[in-house]
Amino acid sequence: MAPPVRETFVELGGKRVPVRLYRNTRARRIILRINDRNGNGDGVSVTLPRRTPLREGLDLIHEKAAWVLERLWAGGTSSLPPPVPPGFW
Repeated sequence: MAPPVRETFVELGGKRVPVRLYRNTRARRIILRINDRNGNGDGVSVTLPRRTPLREGLDLIHEKAAWVLERLWAGGTSSLPPPVPPGFW
């Protein structure tokens, strides 16, 4: 994945959530993903189509705040399943 266009933080439910915004010329819609490389919900990634303003990506995070927080800190830990080990498939 290309380096982020912008890295910032947003406040959701009193928590500071790291955000990485990316541009993708092939994207047709805004894509919101939970980053969970460390198994502890380490933020959010937003992929934007080429001409979509960064503000729209940040607005989507706020619209989906409940969903984001549920997945990042469900019961104090990430609710995502463990990553699939390399070579599993």
